[in-house]
Amino acid sequence: MKKKLYGIMIFCLSIVVFQFCPIRGEASSELCNPVSNDVVSVWNSVYFGNYISSSAVTDKTLISKLKKAKYVNDITEINGKKYRRETGRIYNESTGKTGNGYYYFPYEKLKWRVLWTDGTKALLLTNQVVEKQKFHLVSSKKVEWKNCTLRGYLNGYGSEQNLLKMDFTEKNFLDKAFTEKEQEMLISKKTTKNTADKVFLLTVSDMKKKAYGFINDDSRDGNADWWLQNTGSTKGTAAYVYYRGALHPEGYQVDSQHDRVRPAVLVDLTKGKLVFAGCVTSKNEAIPSSYGTHAGEALTRGCVISEIRNLKNRTFDLKWKKLTNQAEYQIYFSANNSFRDVKKTIVRKNNYRCRLPKSGKKYYIKIRVILKSGKKKIYGNWSKILTLKG
Repeated sequence: MKKKLYGIMIFCLSIVVFQFCPIRGEASSELCNPVSNDVVSVWNSVYFGNYISSSAVTDKTLISKLKKAKYVNDITEINGKKYRRETGRIYNESTGKTGNGYYYFPYEKLKWRVLWTDGTKALLLTNQVVEKQKFHLVSSKKVEWKNCTLRGYLNGYGSEQNLLKMDFTEKNFLDKAFTEKEQEMLISKKTTKNTADKVFLLTVSDMKKKAYGFINDDSRDGNADWWLQNTGSTKGTAAYVYYRGALHPEGYQVDSQHDRVRPAVLVDLTKGKLVFAGCVTSKNEAIPSSYGTHAGEALTRGCVISEIRNLKNRTFDLKWKKLTNQAEYQIYFSANNSFRDVKKTIVRKNNYRCRLPKSGKKYYIKIRVILKSGKKKIYGNWSKILTLKG
């Protein structure tokens, strides 16, 4: 009877583990919420959809191929890569004159920051601005989010959804960025009393949420001025974020040609996977995906020394929690608490053995994590200072 009960308990425990442990390989099931300290925020980032690069093709051989290609809705494919053509003023080297022509832009993976997730849904914001768009195509004191042309363009709405009666069902952000399968993952989020949208802008109140990682101007910087959903302090204006991250709720003219778009979406993670693209800091430092989804904790919270073993002959073994895969740890060792004349050591393991030079004297130790992004080193917060006496 005891053996039978034991078997049932093991079976039940295996069900609990299966249901609640994250499954490796499914990036969206392991995503983390932003983490911050007083200085920096760190977000998980993901690839979701594709969008046009901000840089046009300059290779002459490729441009020649793109000129001869066949296009559907100004989109073509060469060697498995998508390109879009856009009209513009082109300089002709052979004639020395400027005239109308095409620029060609490659499609790239669209990168997003994870502002919030509960494991089944995720709120995403593009990592940077994606394109230049007016909030409304003409100046109007009647315009607000529910009837602006930008809302129509982002979602592919018909003429009944904006003041200018413009039809965006053929050319819009939604269809350019996402496949039909990806669009099925998008959840319509309530944006005003009478509207809900799959693609939307963040609000002034969103910009103040520390839970989303917005702690200072750096954390709001989108590499250009970008629109928010709110009407400004006067009619005919819309709130925006300055290119260095300063919040401007008073707004700017809705037909401004200077502001850009940084779309947000709410994604149903039960309907598909998001591809983890590493972490990104509010200083716009990209942390490789190999460090895992918890790399932000390593940077913002610092090392915590969990074990100190006093061995013989003024020798100590120190151990701290392993913060992330492939990380290095920098150790400062000094005879004074201001760390003058410091001895610096870098280790790859989460433990360190030190021998104090003199008996009866105090020594001080602090530790921080180092993550690498290419040749650049990204340093985490220091641990609390540990005092040892020989």
